[in-house]
Amino acid sequence: MMTPYEIFQAYLNLLYKQFLYDVNVLSQPWMYYLLLIPAICYLIFVVVKWGFLTIPIWAPLNGILKGIIQTVSSIIKESKKEK
Repeated sequence: MMTPYEIFQAYLNLLYKQFLYDVNVLSQPWMYYLLLIPAICYLIFVVVKWGFLTIPIWAPLNGILKGIIQTVSSIIKESKKEK
């Protein structure tokens, strides 16, 4: 069984390896031969891929921010009702 630290370390290692792979692909000369079309397509793919790879980071933050926004908006609504 992996400890949380080992899981976190493996996740960061995966992100680092994927980053190096993307940099390697984008540094290939053939990506820029045909009017940048392969490079643009790969960049679109990279944005989608990194969206999925970083779900464990941004999904909890998204929930926390939504909770904070709802709390603040309810406080503002209550203060407007008191006036």
